Amino acid sequence: MEKLKEKIMEDGKILNKIKNTDENKFKKYIEILKECYKQKDDKEGE
Repeated sequence: MEKLKEKIMEDGKILNKIKNTDENKFKKYIEILKECYKQKDDKEGE
């Protein structure tokens, strides 16, 4: 769980950089992240 929290913090830092530069990229990145986390949940749920 700690690792995931660290990952989210790192992603957050990247997100802030993207958000400051390009709103569309930011939204796309969010969608990709959601997919990644969903797939991780699915795998762990099996």
